[in-house]
Amino acid sequence: MLSIDQVKLLESKVAGAIELIKNLSDEKDLLKKDLEAKDKRIAELETLLLNFKEDQSQIEEKVINALNQLSAFEDSVYEKKSDAQTPVNNNEHSSDLPNNASVNDNNPQESNGLKEKMEASNNNAQNHLQKDLNDVLGYSSEENTTDEADEESDKQLDIF
Repeated sequence: MLSIDQVKLLESKVAGAIELIKNLSDEKDLLKKDLEAKDKRIAELETLLLNFKEDQSQIEEKVINALNQLSAFEDSVYEKKSDAQTPVNNNEHSSDLPNNASVNDNNPQESNGLKEKMEASNNNAQNHLQKDLNDVLGYSSEENTTDEADEESDKQLDIF
């Protein structure tokens, strides 16, 4: 038979179990609310990420466009300078040449040296622009740095 002590013990265990179930149910509800809030935040962050990626691609396109325009400008300047170096008449001043500059047909080596200097300057400017673009886009340019520096120093030695 059951004694009164056993019934009281059973009753206290049932009350403890009911209290534990209530606590777990409340904790479950809190966790669900927390999960919903975090899901909303994840959705917001995903939207921000998509917007950022779109903006980043637009920025890349605009930077590349600006670099292309700069390159075209440099090319046109280079063409004007090379056109200015072509002889109109022997030892006459050209309207395209700067003041006190004359075309010297007798020294093509000097013209080639100037051309090499301009090409080296153009390459140097392009390298700097590429480094700036890499910095803007977040690419690492450390691996190319030593090669570019060696190339640049070789070109500088060739000029002199």
